[in-house]
Amino acid sequence: MKLHEFRRLIDIIDDSTSHDNYEVVIKLKNDGTIGGSTVTPVKNVFQGFDFDSGKIIITTKDILTNTFSNNKNTNYLKQLLDKENMSNEK
Repeated sequence: MKLHEFRRLIDIIDDSTSHDNYEVVIKLKNDGTIGGSTVTPVKNVFQGFDFDSGKIIITTKDILTNTFSNNKNTNYLKQLLDKENMSNEK
């Protein structure tokens, strides 16, 4: 998502409600439980620099971990990378 898209969505929400103090959170996962979504509060938003130049970085109150390595798509990605490496070796 690009910043202008994010801003447009936030403006739509802001313009369509009289509530002026929403808590900004990030949804963690859809665990199928009854009740509110599992979320973590946003701690800060800042512009990236150096290797992160061109990014808007959102930090959270809770530490989030990269679960991609546990994702079932990992094997598919590994297969693609292996195939790419094999073709580069020829």
